Amino acid sequence: MNQEQLEIVLMDMFLSGNEPVLKDLRDQYKNSQIKSRQFTGAGFYTYFKTKPGIAPLANKKNFEITDISAKVGKVEDALGFVLFVRDGYISWLEGYTMALDDWPHDYSNVDLIYNYPEGNRDFVELKKKWS
Repeated sequence: MNQEQLEIVLMDMFLSGNEPVLKDLRDQYKNSQIKSRQFTGAGFYTYFKTKPGIAPLANKKNFEITDISAKVGKVEDALGFVLFVRDGYISWLEGYTMALDDWPHDYSNVDLIYNYPEGNRDFVELKKKWS
């Protein structure tokens, strides 16, 4: 898996679910492009630009979705990820190290998981982010 493939999998995970806000964000994501990427050595930032004419979320809120982390090899909670929504639009995706010194160069040992018991997503908790 390369960086672009990692981002696609992350976005699929962040935006999965039947909640109307997640559906609207999926529509935005389908109508966006990568504006830029920044690598820091301890993580990355991927910035999105939504195509003109795509509506923001009705409440135009700012919030973050933070319920995904990664195990790398045998290291639990090695990486963390955040999806930032600003003014009702998907704005950027961040990946950062938690239990590693440097960002991995190879994603073959990266296992993405939801940060809830048994890996199941907690939509009640998640909805608090944008309510």
